[in-house]
Amino acid sequence: MTLTPSEVASLKSALGWWEWAEYVSTGIVFVGCIGEFIAEFTRISQRENIRHTVARLSLALVIAGIAGELCATVKTSQLSGQIIAYVEQNAADAKTSADSAADASKRASDAAGEAESLAHSARQEADSFAKDIVSAKNQAALAESHLAEARRSAAEADAKAVAAARDLANYEAPRTLTDQQAQNIAATLKPFGQQEFEVIPYWDSKESMGIAQRIADILVGLAGWKLEQPTGFTALMGGLIGVKVDIHPLADANSNGAAKALVTVLNQNGIEAKLEIENPTNNPKNNKINLSVGAKQ
Repeated sequence: MTLTPSEVASLKSALGWWEWAEYVSTGIVFVGCIGEFIAEFTRISQRENIRHTVARLSLALVIAGIAGELCATVKTSQLSGQIIAYVEQNAADAKTSADSAADASKRASDAAGEAESLAHSARQEADSFAKDIVSAKNQAALAESHLAEARRSAAEADAKAVAAARDLANYEAPRTLTDQQAQNIAATLKPFGQQEFEVIPYWDSKESMGIAQRIADILVGLAGWKLEQPTGFTALMGGLIGVKVDIHPLADANSNGAAKALVTVLNQNGIEAKLEIENPTNNPKNNKINLSVGAKQ
């Protein structure tokens, strides 16, 4: 069953009412419990007839409150289920609309072909029937107007499809560095000589391991840096995006400069990177640069 917005608004209003009914029923139960307490544990309990009356009324309130709570709970569950079904239906309709957008380009192209055929027919008719030349020219102009509009729609649809495909490809494509980018990186970092570094990727991510290996190959093979991996297994915490470059706060000026240059040149070549200073607590001075290669995004 498809609900209209006004029906959904009515369901939400009814849901709010039944929620209040549930609160009121809870309050009635609470009042009944207070009455039971008064009947059993106060001076009223010494007067038998009044105690029985208060106890009966309190029990009746508790029963009525529990019944009201059950009824309100059932109704709120039913109304919530209908509202959730409406939301899910809207989501399904949105997906259907998105799927139909893919056909827009083809329909626009077909319309352009039909309009072009109509324009051609109008021109032939103008050549063959001189007496109808004015009318034929008007028809040709109208057809050409339709053709231009159809072509414009087709061009817009094609441009949107190309942009969407490009965005999707960029989102899904793994990070890479071309040979020219590798040479650019090496040229920037080579002056720092035998700089020691380590690289830790997400071991269960093929994309993270791939770009980590590529960066390490460039630093070792082209820039002349020295790879010093940890002796034990080291894993990254979840949630890291891009490349994090860590350096000890007391590291030598050359190592500090190398870390900053590495972050800058990676960003310049399309690899998101950021510099962080290590916590010196229980961390003796060292000059090693630590690269943590997280997810692409």
